[in-house]
Amino acid sequence: MKKFLDKFVLFFLLLSPVLDVLTSFQINNNLGSIYISHIVRGLLFLFSILYLIKNKTNIKTIIFLFIYFIISGIDIIIFKKNTMFTELVNILNIFYLPVLILFFKKYDNEKINDNLIYLVFILYISFIVIPVLCNTGNKSYDQNKIGYMGLFNAGNEISSLLVGLLPIIVSNLKNIKSIIIRIVTVLLIITTAIMVATKILFIGIIIVFGYYLIKYIIKNFKKMHTALKVSIFVLPIILITT
Repeated sequence: MKKFLDKFVLFFLLLSPVLDVLTSFQINNNLGSIYISHIVRGLLFLFSILYLIKNKTNIKTIIFLFIYFIISGIDIIIFKKNTMFTELVNILNIFYLPVLILFFKKYDNEKINDNLIYLVFILYISFIVIPVLCNTGNKSYDQNKIGYMGLFNAGNEISSLLVGLLPIIVSNLKNIKSIIIRIVTVLLIITTAIMVATKILFIGIIIVFGYYLIKYIIKNFKKMHTALKVSIFVLPIILITT
């Protein structure tokens, strides 16, 4: 059973970008209201919840989720005009990433590591950058604003997903020996942010890179040259006051 679960989780992670592309294709061509990614992610979401309960992991968080589900269910029945399925999808979109983060922190699988997450991240970016360069991508906005989503359909959702993966990617950069791969990765992240052009992705990148930059400065401050130390304090003041 453990081997089957290992393969299922590994297969799902690698297939996630493809599932999102297929969902986008379904939406754009009005091929039904139930999308394959919702079904697969719903199953993994349910499995993750059951796994966390079984292993008594973050029980308070799980209880909070169940309370939220009950309140949302009552709200749907009494007040909402949307269908139950639509509201369940909305709930899934909100809690999917946090639950999966809790799950993968607990789940023991040697093949699920930072390198695999890096590969998934690159796949997502490839499905954005390559179609846009080939002039076949979807737009993030209908009017006035400019932004492109590649083969995906929801700019904010894909931005949230990329931001969720970004801390792992940035943290893993120091383990990549090739300076060329490091530079290419950073350039791809910046290029993707410019192309998608959502506030979520821009703010997420600033927060993540800012965090690791501050962490690096604190760790290496004593070793830095005096001029560099002064510039660290002076430059932010200049930027704020100008």
